[in-house]
Amino acid sequence: MLRSTALLLLVVLKQLPCSQAIAPERANVEKQQQQQQQQQQLRASANATRLAAPQGVEGLAWPLRGGGAALDLSPPDTLYVPMPYGIVVATFIWGLALLLTWACPSLSWEFKQQHADRVVAGIHAVVATIFGLIAELGTYSMCTVGRSWTIMAIQMTVGYMLVDLVSMLVCDVWQKWRASDALMFAHHLYVIVFFTIGGYLDVGVWFFVIGMINEASTPLLSAMFIVKSVDSQSKWLMPIGMAFTVMFFLCRIVFLPFSYYQYAALGFCDGGSPAQAFSAAIAKPSYAFIYGLNCYWFYRIILGAMKSMSKGKLEQTENRALLAEEAPNLWAQNVKAGARPGQYRYRLRSLWEPQL
Repeated sequence: MLRSTALLLLVVLKQLPCSQAIAPERANVEKQQQQQQQQQQLRASANATRLAAPQGVEGLAWPLRGGGAALDLSPPDTLYVPMPYGIVVATFIWGLALLLTWACPSLSWEFKQQHADRVVAGIHAVVATIFGLIAELGTYSMCTVGRSWTIMAIQMTVGYMLVDLVSMLVCDVWQKWRASDALMFAHHLYVIVFFTIGGYLDVGVWFFVIGMINEASTPLLSAMFIVKSVDSQSKWLMPIGMAFTVMFFLCRIVFLPFSYYQYAALGFCDGGSPAQAFSAAIAKPSYAFIYGLNCYWFYRIILGAMKSMSKGKLEQTENRALLAEEAPNLWAQNVKAGARPGQYRYRLRSLWEPQL
């Protein structure tokens, strides 16, 4: 009896330190689990708040925004990259794409001088348009986005604009392979400055992203330049030019006032902070600048289309006049050659055949 009691006490004493050591470990694990659950709940709550329709904006919802919550691709932190690093990465990627275009052996040197950066511009335009459509059709307008994928979207565009600006400086200003366009330089500087400031301060980011829908016309413009350089008389120039004109009008002339209306519906996001107050103060002149730029470019597009159509009609008229001058001479040559009607060596239209 005494032996069994002693053995039992010995077992209890051996197990007691182990239980005391294990208890804190279990407590730490449970505490970590509780903290993770709390963080997930906070993220879900912040995500729901960020994606919910702001007060007074429900009427701006597209059909794809149903149930009072917007379509979201991911949790807030999944595609978020801090501003300085995201711009650096995007600049490296677009710069590499431009270098690969220049290194492509199947493209001529003349083509690269004129259109290397236009190839990259077409790729960027497709990506930017997709981001803009996702933001416009899948989320509600918002003044602050937090740690959102939209920050990554504007970083992508800032990186591209930096690379394209350097390319224009080299090709247009330094080497003078193309005529430089001061308005295009102003456009690029506008995007770089305001997108970067907006991303750093989290002001107007959502509206910058939907503004990328304007880039939907750029692939058609690049295609038109490339096709014209390959074959200036190509049959594809007319349909591509018409599609470009229509797309430019819809994306840059029609859509931009609607995005301005969305911004105005939120009071230009003037929430009281200095950054928001500054953004609200420059909103109207900024929209006026970019919209005036688009209107001027559209005027040039229409003017160029009219000149092209007039040139085409003039060429047709000249060709008909030339045919009218040459046809009698061909008939005379047939007569001298002794050919009978219907057996002319030089085939003529019946209009120029003599009535024998």
